[in-house]
Amino acid sequence: MTSTASGIILVAAFAITFIIARLIVKSRAARAAARARERIEFLRRNAPPPAPSKNKSKRRREQRMRG
Repeated sequence: MTSTASGIILVAAFAITFIIARLIVKSRAARAAARARERIEFLRRNAPPPAPSKNKSKRRREQRMRG
């Protein structure tokens, strides 16, 4: 009886540990992904404006689009 109870406790402890570890890994991955998205957005916002095109018709079209 004792060996069965200790086996059940061991399996339950392993399952709980596994669940907690998965939650920690998922939260760290989500945090890292959010940080990466924020960094990309920051770089995009602070990027210099694109250089004017060397193609004359494309450059005129871009100027018309801007106003």
